Amino acid sequence: MMKKCAMIGCGGIGGYHLGHLVQFKDIIELAGFCDLIPEKAGQFCEKAESGKAYTDYKTMYDEIKP
Repeated sequence: MMKKCAMIGCGGIGGYHLGHLVQFKDIIELAGFCDLIPEKAGQFCEKAESGKAYTDYKTMYDEIKP
């Protein structure tokens, strides 16, 4: 069973973690990325080749239910 992962914060440290998480796409669904700057969240979706971009973490958690 795949586990869903949602990330809050799409800055430098988040990018470091994303680089490692994409290696486990067979067991982790990268479902959502949240940042106050929508473009940053969108960039993470592109890098992960999955997920949805959000600017509100509560909305992300309600929709994704990680």
